[in-house]
Amino acid sequence: KFEGFLKKKLLSYIKDNTLKLEPVRKLLLKNPKIPKESVDQYFLQLYDESWLWKIELPAHLIQIVKPTQTKSEESLEQMMWQLDSTVEDMFDVLNGDAKPSKSHQSIDETIEVIMGLLSSSPLLMWVNPDTFQKHLQRTLPNALDGDLLDLEPVWELLSKVPSMQQDAVHAFFSELKRSLPWRLKMPVGLQKKTTHGIHIETQNRPNILKRDAQPATRKRPTKPITAPQSEPQQASIGKMKLIKAGTPLPATKQATPKPTPSTKAESAKEARPKASPKKQAAPPSADWLEVLKSPRAILLVVVLVFAAGYFLYASFSGPAAPALGAAVTVDGLKTFPADKIYRQKDTMSLRLKSSWKKDFDRSKLVDKIFELRGTFRDEKVRYVRILRPDGMLYFHVDLEWSL
Repeated sequence: KFEGFLKKKLLSYIKDNTLKLEPVRKLLLKNPKIPKESVDQYFLQLYDESWLWKIELPAHLIQIVKPTQTKSEESLEQMMWQLDSTVEDMFDVLNGDAKPSKSHQSIDETIEVIMGLLSSSPLLMWVNPDTFQKHLQRTLPNALDGDLLDLEPVWELLSKVPSMQQDAVHAFFSELKRSLPWRLKMPVGLQKKTTHGIHIETQNRPNILKRDAQPATRKRPTKPITAPQSEPQQASIGKMKLIKAGTPLPATKQATPKPTPSTKAESAKEARPKASPKKQAAPPSADWLEVLKSPRAILLVVVLVFAAGYFLYASFSGPAAPALGAAVTVDGLKTFPADKIYRQKDTMSLRLKSSWKKDFDRSKLVDKIFELRGTFRDEKVRYVRILRPDGMLYFHVDLEWSL
């Protein structure tokens, strides 16, 4: 009802680039369940935000506030949504009879950080984000003891997913170590799997060091070398004979005398072939010029030029990609802004953007994409959730289809 009231009446309260909030205050005070102090606190909170127009508060609140700020990026639709969501938050606090404690707020921020890391992790291919977030909201508050956060609930859900890549799980928990502001208690199951994997790797590793540590050395004979009595001038080791110095060699094994420099020069002269008379160098042939001037060569060059031009045309031609930020022309997706459109050789990709906090039914965009999958001859549809530094969580859809 409040959202419908804003859609009908909010524009009528804007005059001279100033938005008057007194009518909105009167509407809220008609509800007896809402105390006046909560309404004033609500308007002071709205006044601190950046809006497209100047904000005119009720008279009794003007003296205790700062000048308003304007921001051209804000739209009327965004302002109506923020007004409505702030009122819903106020009703939630009133129904619970107390404001959420600091620990609950810290748990909510921790869940947002974990969901943001999950959106950029390969685990998103195996894990349902909605189921994972509900599991964290149910189990994570009980896992916080002072400043020590037990990550066993996170591991409890991931360990039940079949065909899960362990490398992706370890990388995800490493990111949690760097991003979460708590002292973390790692899951027991994750530590056992890591230790078990290292033990197997060490056990199956071949003993290369022990083999390399043994140098290849030949064994020396233990018995002393003794010469036989029949041949006092030589001794033998296996098949090798040691001949005593001064003993003449046999006739078949006598060494030939080394050649002197004079004999080397004479043998080189005899072996050198006689120089033949020099031949005159033939003039360079002009056959290649005749080949280039032939009709076949010209035709071949023309064919190659046309082939190269056709290849370049086929590589870079195709339907022109829409400009960045253009509205999607497919029926059913016109309400979602195009965040990024880019084209490759044979495919075109489109990224749609939808705010996590703005769209209460976040599955609506996913259902619409599946309805239109027949429109695109798509090869890949990917859904990514990205947590921005300003705290807004966005829902992106990447579509890639054949041209």
